[in-house]
Amino acid sequence: MAPVELLWITALNCSACHAMRPHVVALAARHPDVRVTELDALDAGVADLRIYATPTLIGRVAGDEAFRVTGRRTDDELDGLVRALIERGEPSVLGRGDALIRLGGGGAVVAVGLAAGPAWPLVVFGAIILSYGAFTMWRTI
Repeated sequence: MAPVELLWITALNCSACHAMRPHVVALAARHPDVRVTELDALDAGVADLRIYATPTLIGRVAGDEAFRVTGRRTDDELDGLVRALIERGEPSVLGRGDALIRLGGGGAVVAVGLAAGPAWPLVVFGAIILSYGAFTMWRTI
């Protein structure tokens, strides 16, 4: 099996990083075959990783980047990312919150499009967003 690594980039003033810390520590305990490395965003070598926000998780398999996600993640989302790394599948980088935003936004755009006359380009665009949200929700279940 190729070496699997999870880089966790944090910052001292990042409240989401502090909130995620116990979850990442528990994740490392649940998956001892995955090397979890915490890096400070201000460290010299981290600049090469092109980090624009914290917390950022970078999954690597055999040194090659498999995924990159930014923001706070739940235990289930973290486990899904690590399982996908181990199984070498494609991880779902969007969480349930992302899916709900797409569902709500798509529904709102469809409603505005129908109320505006109907404005069919808005309805079609909203339906695309809505279907993408439904697909994302289906993948995260």
